[in-house]
Amino acid sequence: MRQVRGPTIERSSVEARIVPPAAERLKFVAGDADPGAFDRYRSLYSVGSGVEPIEGRFHAELDCLRLDRMMIHGRRLRAVSHRRDAATVRRAELEHFTVTVCLEGTMFGAGAQGYRRIRPGEAWLTDMTRPVQTRIEDARLMTLSIGREVVEAATGNPRALHATIVPAAQAAALTRALVGLADRAPAFVGRATAGEAIGAEAELTRLVGGMLGPPSATDLIRLERLAKARRFIDAHLDSPDLGVEAIAADLNVSRSTAYRLFEPSGGVMRFVQSRRLERLRRLLSERSVDTNLAHLVDLVGFASESHASRLFLNQYGQRPGAFRAGTRAMSDLAMSRVLMSGWLAALQ
Repeated sequence: MRQVRGPTIERSSVEARIVPPAAERLKFVAGDADPGAFDRYRSLYSVGSGVEPIEGRFHAELDCLRLDRMMIHGRRLRAVSHRRDAATVRRAELEHFTVTVCLEGTMFGAGAQGYRRIRPGEAWLTDMTRPVQTRIEDARLMTLSIGREVVEAATGNPRALHATIVPAAQAAALTRALVGLADRAPAFVGRATAGEAIGAEAELTRLVGGMLGPPSATDLIRLERLAKARRFIDAHLDSPDLGVEAIAADLNVSRSTAYRLFEPSGGVMRFVQSRRLERLRRLLSERSVDTNLAHLVDLVGFASESHASRLFLNQYGQRPGAFRAGTRAMSDLAMSRVLMSGWLAALQ
């Protein structure tokens, strides 16, 4: 293979490097003995869906693991319905897919065809750009939220997968992997490197592809290059030399190939900028991080505090200082909503 030369990236000479964890975890428990339990659960999910009670004694347990561009929700739910109508779809502006595996219990899902039961072992696929409803009487579930590009690589018509049920035998390998990763979550969070988190995603991507239909050789190469490029970008966000030449050299591809790789994300530098903003947002939301804003901006690779502040305002609707002050004053529930919203935004 032709060798592609590019600039050598060196890390910036900051005294201390603060890197947010490669994986994060959010836990939530609410039962009917608490009169405010359902309202808290509804508030947590208000980012992307409406939640309503159904007949029975409400109960919810959520254990959410965020990797890099995937989220795994382990849930035990009773007497609750989730609904995304057309208005919610437009407001939320989410584009990812979800794969929900029913591990045990009773769950129903509805697209345009009306409600159908998802039996234990089966998987329920939903496209977040389209309306959908789920009804959970009493069930234990595992939901994987994945970037749209993963599903598009596995099938030529991703919209046709919306509100479909995957047979248990076809979903078995993915189910085992999700349950295994959830079981390892306590040890994984706080210890996993960015490479290990992306590696776990690569394995889940492979299993999703196998469940939906193996991706083509071209798509498989593209997904592998994207995973490697993301690892390289995340490891060098603080470098002023991070650009298309350095990324192409690390991938050993031409500049034009690197440009095409990131076209769905708006281009190479648009993707780098979004990663820097996401890294800054995560650092600002860490209540244990008291480093001043100018230093954090330098750590994530922005040229100036004013430039970072302007981009942050455009992306999140607040200046970085206001965002940080707001998170310090938030309740645990409000902070959980901020985390959930940020994790979902990273999937798009």
